[in-house]
Amino acid sequence: MASNLRVDSIVPSTSGNVSIGTATGGVIIPGDLGIAGVLTYEDVTNIDSVGVITARSTIDAQGDVSVADKIIHTGDTNTAIRFPSADTITAETGGAERLRIKSDASSV
Repeated sequence: MASNLRVDSIVPSTSGNVSIGTATGGVIIPGDLGIAGVLTYEDVTNIDSVGVITARSTIDAQGDVSVADKIIHTGDTNTAIRFPSADTITAETGGAERLRIKSDASSV
């Protein structure tokens, strides 16, 4: 038996929290979701995001950080630390490569 519950708002009868009961398959919100306040994740192994993630403070990585190609500064996008190929690191300023480090030390 399928049923739908449609309401304009849910307000707790006391000063407690409003929660969604046990969901065995997760909760899907098909539209936009606005959060007023702090959103806290507990015991999270992975956060999968499509699009831009804005961290307003420090990103504290307790393990590896994977970057596809380069690290750039938000206010200076022509300056970067790049990983253009395997075993190669470059530094760019003014949009041009200034330093290249390779594993065979031929271009240090």
